[in-house]
Amino acid sequence: MSAEDEARRKLEKPRCDAAAVVAFVNEHWTLPGGAIDAGSASELNSYDDRNFYARTEDGTHAYTLKVHNGVESARPGLLSAQTAMMRHLQAHDVPAPVPMRTNASLNFIGSINEKNKRPVHDDVAYLELPQASSRETGARRLHAVRVLTWLPGEIAERSARVRHTPEFLRDVGEFLGKMASALSSFSHPGAERDHLWDLKNVQNARSFAEAIEDSENASIAISVLDAFETIVTPHACALRSGVAHGDANDQNVLARVIYPSVADDFFAPGGKPVAPKAVPCGILDFGDIVTTWRVNEVAVAAAYFALGSEDPVGSVAEIVTGFERAFPLTATE
Repeated sequence: MSAEDEARRKLEKPRCDAAAVVAFVNEHWTLPGGAIDAGSASELNSYDDRNFYARTEDGTHAYTLKVHNGVESARPGLLSAQTAMMRHLQAHDVPAPVPMRTNASLNFIGSINEKNKRPVHDDVAYLELPQASSRETGARRLHAVRVLTWLPGEIAERSARVRHTPEFLRDVGEFLGKMASALSSFSHPGAERDHLWDLKNVQNARSFAEAIEDSENASIAISVLDAFETIVTPHACALRSGVAHGDANDQNVLARVIYPSVADDFFAPGGKPVAPKAVPCGILDFGDIVTTWRVNEVAVAAAYFALGSEDPVGSVAEIVTGFERAFPLTATE
């Protein structure tokens, strides 16, 4: 995915509302729990897609209704890789959303023939929407829609509830190490792509340094790129490769907050109240999956969780320590 593709992802963010998406989903999916209740749908934050939380009419199941941006919608190989990775992680005890199969895939029998030339993607249906850049021409395009199982939890962003203690950061690292270990047995041709956000391709960002107005910051950026070229690139062949999630930031890692029991508080040293404890419990957003160096998984996470930290180097150390509990790094990595 190039810089041009990145720009297009923003321009081709789907233009739709919850009611239209719910109606489309109810037409193309038969879900456990029954039809989606339109009144329960609410939009979630998303970078360049449209995501909606919704419950079934009987209130027993919750789902994420995802409408992909125009760039990803036109790449069935990438969509297939995302589906395969989510199912692989869930099968290996790493909590991830599970894509639900469409009616078309459940009813499909036989092979592709003259009457049905398009293959059936088992968890994707295509919704026609107006193009964001063509209000006057009325042009429309197809956007891939998915229904994903809802993962309970809250984002791992630093907050009063999710405190980034050393223990929590080690737990995040270990959770991501378990994910990396599970992905050691996973591969998919759709993940083999040239992706701008792949740290292996960091030198492709050099041309953007000229956009940094502050000369001191620009110098820092260039020095990091130079150091990468000098220190990392000569060892590229020694770095293990495989499919990575590629974007394990604090918005994509889910946490569950555990509140202390009455006994915890009663027996606490000095009678001090016991603070709630957050533990990682899931991974979201598979838009950046890519075949890359395996060490990049923890590098991305460490960079994000260090942001805003009073001790960023210490935060990186805790993430890496936890990661190596489940996925030991080599000396070169």
